[in-house]
Amino acid sequence: MGFKLTQANFFSDQGIEILRWKYQRLVPPTGAFHQLLPIGTVMTESGTVSTFTATSSAEGGNTYTTGSVSGNTSGQVCDKIHSTAHNLRSVWRISIGSTTSCRLWIGYSEGTLVNMLDSDTPSKNYLAFRFSTAAGDSNWKCITDNGTGSPTIKDSGVAVAAGEYILGILHNTPLNTTSFFINRLAASGDPFLVANIIATIPSAATLIGQMAGIETLAAATKNFSVHYMNSRSRVV
Repeated sequence: MGFKLTQANFFSDQGIEILRWKYQRLVPPTGAFHQLLPIGTVMTESGTVSTFTATSSAEGGNTYTTGSVSGNTSGQVCDKIHSTAHNLRSVWRISIGSTTSCRLWIGYSEGTLVNMLDSDTPSKNYLAFRFSTAAGDSNWKCITDNGTGSPTIKDSGVAVAAGEYILGILHNTPLNTTSFFINRLAASGDPFLVANIIATIPSAATLIGQMAGIETLAAATKNFSVHYMNSRSRVV
């Protein structure tokens, strides 16, 4: 029996619900980039990029390594197809390899990778996690900015060390609130909420894209790995 579309169920039918979302994702074991819908087609990578395949005990993904000159960067930036107008939600599974003399940004931004990585407080529209030894960070910082260079910064309380993290960002458009999540609650397995921010949120008219990158702040290479990323926002 076919499913009858009515005024009441038109926007809830699972068969057409996927058409309401724009997706971007990088998935193991090959580190391949996938667009589930033909809206935006590019993920740009820089620095030295190496792909590793999954094993019986670990996911695959891409490792991003800088050069050995201070200011060198490496990472990924996706097409700017999202905005705070359409209920953003995203997750990254990453592994940190370097925690000294480096700066990491992981989130959504209107800027290029270098725009973000060259500063602790770039004058760009963004929703992102930061770890920067130049800023004296020891924990992940949850940050939003609407292009002023004077962002809202909240401490997640989660220390950064070599190893794996799950990072999540959710923007609730009706409330104009951005929520940040790190890892999972031990008891329930639910995402662990570390911060809510309601100030200096990027304009709904500004397109932003998913990005993750690292900059070395010393004469030494620095690296991190992306095992998985998934991002989506509503089209309507």
